[in-house]
Amino acid sequence: MDFRKTITNEQNFNASREARMRFSDHAGKDAGVQEEIFNSMFGSAIASMGTERHIKFLEEQAVGKTVGAFCLTEIAHGSNTKMVQTQAVYDKVNREYVLKTPNFEAAKCWAANLGKFATHVILYAQLIIPGEGVYGLHGFVVPIRDGRTLLPYPGITIAEMGEKTGLQGIDNGIMMFNNYRIPKENLLNRVGDVNDEGKYVRQIANLRKQNTTSLGVLSNGRIGITLTCVVNLSQSLVFALRYLENEPKIPTSVNYDLMPYLAVVYVSNIFARTLFHYQLKFMTMAQKGEGDLAAMGMEMHAVSSASKPVFSWVARDGIQKAIEACRSLGFHRATELDKLRGRHDANCTYEGDNNVLIQQTANWLLKLWSLMLKGQVPKCSLAAISFLDRNILESKFNSTTIQEFTNVNNLQQVYRWLVAYLLKKTHDRQQRLLKGDNLGSFWAKNENQIYHCKSLAFAFIENCAIQTMDTKVQEVHDERTRNVLNKLLSLYAVWNLHKYVHLFYEGRYANGPTFGQYVEDSTLMLCKELQSDQSALVNVIALPDVLELSILGHPEGQIYDRMESALLQYACVFSEPNWGMEISSYRSSLKSKL
Repeated sequence: MDFRKTITNEQNFNASREARMRFSDHAGKDAGVQEEIFNSMFGSAIASMGTERHIKFLEEQAVGKTVGAFCLTEIAHGSNTKMVQTQAVYDKVNREYVLKTPNFEAAKCWAANLGKFATHVILYAQLIIPGEGVYGLHGFVVPIRDGRTLLPYPGITIAEMGEKTGLQGIDNGIMMFNNYRIPKENLLNRVGDVNDEGKYVRQIANLRKQNTTSLGVLSNGRIGITLTCVVNLSQSLVFALRYLENEPKIPTSVNYDLMPYLAVVYVSNIFARTLFHYQLKFMTMAQKGEGDLAAMGMEMHAVSSASKPVFSWVARDGIQKAIEACRSLGFHRATELDKLRGRHDANCTYEGDNNVLIQQTANWLLKLWSLMLKGQVPKCSLAAISFLDRNILESKFNSTTIQEFTNVNNLQQVYRWLVAYLLKKTHDRQQRLLKGDNLGSFWAKNENQIYHCKSLAFAFIENCAIQTMDTKVQEVHDERTRNVLNKLLSLYAVWNLHKYVHLFYEGRYANGPTFGQYVEDSTLMLCKELQSDQSALVNVIALPDVLELSILGHPEGQIYDRMESALLQYACVFSEPNWGMEISSYRSSLKSKL
């Protein structure tokens, strides 16, 4: 079977992944994560890093003969992938790799599907050729269980991770190898291979680019997490806004706390979908060898590395706001909000530490700025930084009315100035740290992270989302729908601008109080204007009623009837406590003996 045809089938399957993932996330977040690992990351890793000799693994996955897991993280090594210790030592005589876990710190962990039922894993390990050297992190397809009995093969120890604060059903596991052997052909050899003479053959000359390519599949996971964050935030807002709408004792008013998060849902939803389809396009081009894949891959990595942290943090804050908006009911299990928060929190940590990912995006942007200073034009496929020009910093605030200020085109110009200013400011500070303070590159970047790189990455990805949403809104033919979407986009922009107001004065983009007042007043104005459309906007993102488990999420309300029904269905709600007799005995023992 032709490898390219097999890959095309894999990509066509992934093309429906968004709808499947949204449904499985609605039906059960645990199922959504498992589906993402099995049908996306496992297959995509083989498709992007494998060659013709790995067709059989994709064919077996397609017919359900295998269940996949993705094993990169170790007990003591997560985001710092260079420190991964699992070894794949090449045996020249037997043409096999011997997998070894040198200590407990190197045990593979947190891998979804691994604990009980995965039959194969994508394993990242240090490739070692005795007498030759260590050739860095590589991916391997490793069979770990008998497909009929689901018992681990000899030489492999697997255990379930145990109870967690959320996502209890995704079967996280821990795994260690004791001289476990796999065939030479199981190395995913698109970036490098070992020939018949036992010599390492590098397919990509630059070691840094090789490592980036090997870990490129992680972009899939980060985009998937971004989509999951949209789903989580959507559900929490549906619960809270429908509660506030259907609660007769709460006066109807504009919800200034939650309306901006509703705008976040719409903007991030469109942005994440677009990012997902661009990733599919990139994978197709990679298989055909078309385009500047190195530049496209780096841009995709930078954008996905910022989208996952930014939207996971925003969703976390929005879910908390939704819980608080529901008053005391928000803390009851029947509302599902506590479960939603527990399930979402993992998005802020897995697939890379958020702060480390943010720094990678900032590093990419700083390299592009350095190229611009040298007069070179950075390559850009997503149009994420195509607007960058030092002349942008010459522009000034000139809006004379709040309507002019909230125009989407004007807000895009404001954001472009902000990204350019933060780039220049961050670059200049890093150069001072490297030269004046005589810090090494690592410490200079670390010192530059909190107040510079982080703000830069946030502003960059917010601007990307605004650009993407604006492009899609222009394709809408219905004028009323287009107007509502434009208001949501404007609200998203001005609400986010509030945290950067000081930078516009610091960079002399604005003078006087008008700019700051416009940011605040336009946020309030847009919330009021969108109030009449709130119910319709919520209905669009809500679950089908048959899937709605929360007592707060039903469109017809009946909150207290549903609350009463839920309370009466809990086990033992009317029973006597099993410690009641102990209390009675204790009280009788306190009586006076006189």
